[in-house]
Amino acid sequence: MILSKRYLIMKLTLIDFWADWCNPCKRMAPVIEKLAQEFEDQIELVKIDADKPENEVLLRLYDIRSIPTLVLARGDVSYGLSVGQASESSLREWIKITLENVDSASKVS
Repeated sequence: MILSKRYLIMKLTLIDFWADWCNPCKRMAPVIEKLAQEFEDQIELVKIDADKPENEVLLRLYDIRSIPTLVLARGDVSYGLSVGQASESSLREWIKITLENVDSASKVS
């Protein structure tokens, strides 16, 4: 029971899968940082270098096939996925909608 309550109150994690050679990743980095700060009470940003061998398990877990890819997750449950370069406004809307959907689902449970 304690673990379930703790799991429900954990922030969502915004996982940014990127690589040094990826120009769209470089262009999106400041936008992602800005949005992570904007939603800091609700999400936590984690950056994963897709080229590092130690991150291969995460790439498989979230079925990452191209970068940049953003995943909104809690634990090993993915609630949203954004693949490719996206504008700040579309990412903001994606985060808001995902947060609303997750919040609504947790209230039903």
